[in-house]
Amino acid sequence: MAVADPAHGPTGEGHAFSDGPIVAPVLPLMLIPRGGKAGRAVLSPDLWRVVAKRVRERAASRCQACGVTMGSRGSRASERPEAHEGYHWIESAPGFGIQELVSIRLLCSLDHHVSHMDRTWRLARHDPSSDPAAIVSKCLDRLARMNGWSMQLTRQYGLQELRLQHLRSSRLWALNADYFRMEFGIPATSIGAVR
Repeated sequence: MAVADPAHGPTGEGHAFSDGPIVAPVLPLMLIPRGGKAGRAVLSPDLWRVVAKRVRERAASRCQACGVTMGSRGSRASERPEAHEGYHWIESAPGFGIQELVSIRLLCSLDHHVSHMDRTWRLARHDPSSDPAAIVSKCLDRLARMNGWSMQLTRQYGLQELRLQHLRSSRLWALNADYFRMEFGIPATSIGAVR
């Protein structure tokens, strides 16, 4: 049985499995723990729109996971491209950690929903017209297909990420959003603090 090694690295990086090599997901899960914040929370809505537009332009409106083109001329013309933040979770002291923003990539809405499968499931639970179990099943199918994994490996990866999310939820997280300054030139004075 392949079991992921949670000590290997932060979410979204390569994962070590006992019966295989380190696997770097094309479409990783990004399950934010309680107390974690979205990087966009430290920017005004106007600055976030500037960042999202630059991410979209750099990616030429192509999903950086599946490659589909989105927007007015894209193969999914009605689909809205979504800027997706990636993080390293640095557990720096007992009960405390740094949530470091390390990337922003463009995803189609389908892949963005899959990457935040826990949030997608929570929203579906509160919608009487949806079937949360079917939604999770579709997310797992997409995750397996995008990463070229068996369903067994995909479920093990998903369980590992849920365990990490649960463990991380017991910590206090401080968001390091220096990425906005380094990558997009947004002055530090424009980046608010989120605790």
